[in-house]
Amino acid sequence: MRTVLALLLLVVGFATRLGAISYYVDFAGGADNNHGTGTEVPWKHCPGDPAAAGRAAVCLLVPGDMVIFKGGVTYVLSGTAGIALKWSGESRNPITYDGNSSGAWGDGRAKFSDNRGSGAITAFAAAELIRHLVFKSLEIGPMGGAAELPADPGAGVAARYGGGIAFALGCQGIAINDCVFRDLGYAFNQKPMNAASIAGTAVTVSGSVRELTVTRCEFSRLALGLDLARASLISGVVVSDSTFGEAIVWPLNLAAMEGTLPSAMISVRDTKRGEPGFFDEPKWTGHGPSPRLEQITVTAGDPITLAASALASPAATFTWFKNNAPIANASAATLSFASVTKSDEATYTAVATNTEGVASSNAVVLLVTERSLVTDDRPRPTEASPVSPSAAPPPSVPVTPPPSGSGSQNPPGASLDQLGIRTLAADVATATMTFAVENASTRQVLISASGPTLAMLGLQGTLRDPQIELFRGEEFLASNDDWGGRNDILAAASRLGIFPFASAESKDAALLVSLSGGDYRVITKGAEPSGGLVLIEIRELP
Repeated sequence: MRTVLALLLLVVGFATRLGAISYYVDFAGGADNNHGTGTEVPWKHCPGDPAAAGRAAVCLLVPGDMVIFKGGVTYVLSGTAGIALKWSGESRNPITYDGNSSGAWGDGRAKFSDNRGSGAITAFAAAELIRHLVFKSLEIGPMGGAAELPADPGAGVAARYGGGIAFALGCQGIAINDCVFRDLGYAFNQKPMNAASIAGTAVTVSGSVRELTVTRCEFSRLALGLDLARASLISGVVVSDSTFGEAIVWPLNLAAMEGTLPSAMISVRDTKRGEPGFFDEPKWTGHGPSPRLEQITVTAGDPITLAASALASPAATFTWFKNNAPIANASAATLSFASVTKSDEATYTAVATNTEGVASSNAVVLLVTERSLVTDDRPRPTEASPVSPSAAPPPSVPVTPPPSGSGSQNPPGASLDQLGIRTLAADVATATMTFAVENASTRQVLISASGPTLAMLGLQGTLRDPQIELFRGEEFLASNDDWGGRNDILAAASRLGIFPFASAESKDAALLVSLSGGDYRVITKGAEPSGGLVLIEIRELP
């Protein structure tokens, strides 16, 4: 018996991890059945990659571990998912993803690409709260998009999303150093692009973000540099010594806020901007408004508040303009309308001023409509509602920081177009929406149900394969399972400027129908019985 116990103790002793380990990955010359613990026996895939096999697939990273990628080698991501960030480090022992920062293995930075695929892949993505990671000397891109301008079908094309690093449920103690993010999604400013076609983000955080530092990084040819619009709490975010180069819609994307943002929340310093205007008119010649022009449509009589915010030290003061003329007594961070009238329809901007300089916001076009043709049977909202599926704050006009500051710009919050119905149904197996067309003349209506696209944006528990059915009374009219990238759907979405699908291959559903006066209902359900989160929209075409 003593011998058996001694043997068991010996086995347990050998199974214990004695300390942090450095693993090596060479996509071109490695093999997943190697030990992975030296440059002579590297893995092909990183732990957490769905494509990993053998020892690479079963490896569990612990605090202090490093994954070192060979410099100059392109790590090719395939399918619909990138490398999963499953493990957290500790404050003094982070887990590090290193793309040859020492220069000792390979030539230059390690590279990551999906070869411009259509899987809407994010290179590194966490599905849960992750703490204490370091990303060093990685070059991410191209991801999604296309090397050459696609042919013009006469309407905006669907986005081909590409992402860099994403945290779906928040992060803490994350350092991103000496990384390059380039060519994420489409980066063209002419037809067949529209505003919805431009979708690619370097760093995305939903949920709470604490102690996120971005240092000596380069960003170019993407929609968003740092996207915190769906962050529920922001604290200790620092962006420094970084360059936001050509073809960027918004270097920094925040939810609508008002006033000067506190430095304890976010600080941007010693950054450089490339030549602005790539996505502004007159350089923008795509279908419809540019990605940087916000249009807010409200119904006459409804209230709305525009909010301006700035990264500024000392605190900024604000001046509002209507069609380039200053508005009397409009010097607060917000501009409120108790009851919108047709005379309020105009282009609004805000200017932030402090002792360091003056900066102007992008333009926001306020459109006022008299009434809604398509209505539902729920109470009307008492104020303008956001369209962000993460329940972002009310519509806003963002303001750039003074020229001596970061050079970053905050994007506008989105708004609810009162000409349609938009609802986010959570944890549903079947959802029913009713609406009425109040005129005997025929109207074109676009009906859509987004589930997989919400997952691409970082939402959890979405409906994986929504299906929609349309009825007039008890009479079945039409149905759709997968929208299939149809050109008529793309053209309708472009005219409406609504929430885009992730790709032509996504499992989202859509119907474009001509309807006359009557009562209608839309039933949305999933192929799987468990249900999930789904965004349902019913819009009349102008």
